[in-house]
Amino acid sequence: MAKSNNNALSYPALKSVLRHFEPNLRIQLSQECPTIKLIDQKIPLQIDELKINEHSFTINETVYKLEVETSLGSRAALDLNHYGAIDNAQVVERLPGEVLIDGRFNYSEKARINSELEQLEVEQERIEKIQDAEEKAREWNRFKRRTVMHQINTLRFYAPRGTVIQIPISFYIRLTVGKHHSETLRYTLKLHDALKYLLQVVLGDRKNIRIRKLQLSCAGILRIPSTLDLQFRNLKLGKNTDEFVRWINPLIENLKEPLESVDIEDDTHEILESSFFESERLLIIRYAHLNLIRLAGKRNVCIKYVRCVTEVGLLDFLNRWLEGRRGVGTCWWFALDDESQARIFLEVIKKDDRAEEVQESSVLFPMGNSTEAFIFYEKNEHRDGKYGSWELVYSLKFTVCKKKL
Repeated sequence: MAKSNNNALSYPALKSVLRHFEPNLRIQLSQECPTIKLIDQKIPLQIDELKINEHSFTINETVYKLEVETSLGSRAALDLNHYGAIDNAQVVERLPGEVLIDGRFNYSEKARINSELEQLEVEQERIEKIQDAEEKAREWNRFKRRTVMHQINTLRFYAPRGTVIQIPISFYIRLTVGKHHSETLRYTLKLHDALKYLLQVVLGDRKNIRIRKLQLSCAGILRIPSTLDLQFRNLKLGKNTDEFVRWINPLIENLKEPLESVDIEDDTHEILESSFFESERLLIIRYAHLNLIRLAGKRNVCIKYVRCVTEVGLLDFLNRWLEGRRGVGTCWWFALDDESQARIFLEVIKKDDRAEEVQESSVLFPMGNSTEAFIFYEKNEHRDGKYGSWELVYSLKFTVCKKKL
């Protein structure tokens, strides 16, 4: 009988195979096979998009989520106190070896109360459809206790000095990974501590985690181990830009290559004078409350959501653009809804008497002795990363180029 060959893959072959695995599959394999883990951790992990918030992180399309769950069936994405309300009284301090982000807002509990009311309405409809009388009675009893707790927390929110009765209730942490794995754990850690631990377990001890885009947002407390070797090329920040840039400085300092772009959702932009933005990287912003004067020195800017731009506003922007001393290669562009909007904007610009050369889809303006402004619209097919859907993108671009001889 021929002897079967059960030899394992050689070290170089195994490295090559692991390098091409989907990252979440690699992580799962590494957790379950200790002999592979040491090899796997030495191979760069390629992630298209990593999203992290106060209770979850997403690697490409797989979500690792933590929620506080009560014995009455309610769930919350933030820590709860013994009344089942959001615990905004926590005092947190940054510990060595971590990035601490505190994005708690006063309206967090109000949002949770509204969310719980919606959940109760759905739960009531579900219980009404139950056929078994015994099960229905049991579920109604739990529903009534949950409703009373909701009413108490609503009262505590609007009248915080009032005295209320504490309802006996148990708390758990629900861990969900993707669509197929879910388990309940004891609520012995606050969510931010549990998420920090989970990040360390999943991404810790790896060198050179290469990420196309890192997206950070936080409406609670978020702790990220600063020892994670996150090498991201593009960064998207949620609200509180000022604080975020200060909070994540250890992650920025750890980068081996400069960022390609920074996408800011906040509409105040108070920190744009920071040295963090003094580079040639692309700055993506929202136009709603944009102070163009403070952006004058930035080299590459994409302005999204320009539905509110008027003809007067557009001409004012054109004046600032032509009067500013911008270097060759500077490019600002407006992301537009459709081609008709791009054409309307361009027709407004064509009316300016300073135009030197007017074409169907472009306008040329003199800027100085050696430079000129080339303004044009274009459309391209675009997909945000590996997993995004393809879409047509229309843009009106303002560029600075050398004068033609």
